[in-house]
Amino acid sequence: MNNKMNPKDSTAMKPLAGIVPVILAGGKSSRMGWNKSLAIMGGARIIEIVAGKVSGLFSAQLLLVTNTPDVYRYLGMTMVSDIFTDMGPLAGIHAALRHTTAPGIFVCGCDMPFISEKLIRHMAGLAQDYDVVVPRQDSARPEPLHAIYSRRCLEAIGFCLTRGQRRIAAFFPEVSVRYIDEAEIRTVAPGRDIFLNINTPAELEKGRKLCSVGDLHFINSPD
Repeated sequence: MNNKMNPKDSTAMKPLAGIVPVILAGGKSSRMGWNKSLAIMGGARIIEIVAGKVSGLFSAQLLLVTNTPDVYRYLGMTMVSDIFTDMGPLAGIHAALRHTTAPGIFVCGCDMPFISEKLIRHMAGLAQDYDVVVPRQDSARPEPLHAIYSRRCLEAIGFCLTRGQRRIAAFFPEVSVRYIDEAEIRTVAPGRDIFLNINTPAELEKGRKLCSVGDLHFINSPD
């Protein structure tokens, strides 16, 4: 049985195999004041934009990690909930890895409508040789909710969670990590707003100004 992730592929538009796309939708949206993933941008809810982008990149079915499945049932996605409750996004990554038997997962937040297909494909091409592939801005700020995680991370993540460690990067010293620094990011995907999180009303307004319907791909538009 081959447990390696998808190697580099010369066919740029070929669906990525061996990696399950995962959206985490477990935040409290405290800075927004209401469920940010359901905010409308470009004619669709933000989570629909994110789902439309990532689902078209991978051959595997999209997985949604949420502790409020009734909210997202209309999307028709496979959903799982955290095993470790109230432990933040690290618990969501853990739940996704426990659910799937794939060699790895691509994880993104439900509030990131400008993720880059080119960057994700670049990351997937590197993933076979590392346990984690994660972009890093300014050589200091990793983007762990725009990253690929191997199944080999599961034990280290579980160990952190059982010790009450919530920070995603807490397990990085125990695995092999490939950082994609800013210069490499800009070479692959020069857009400046790839990692924009829609967490506040001001960021939502910024996102609405940046987007146009023609630039966004989404599923199940709201009525």
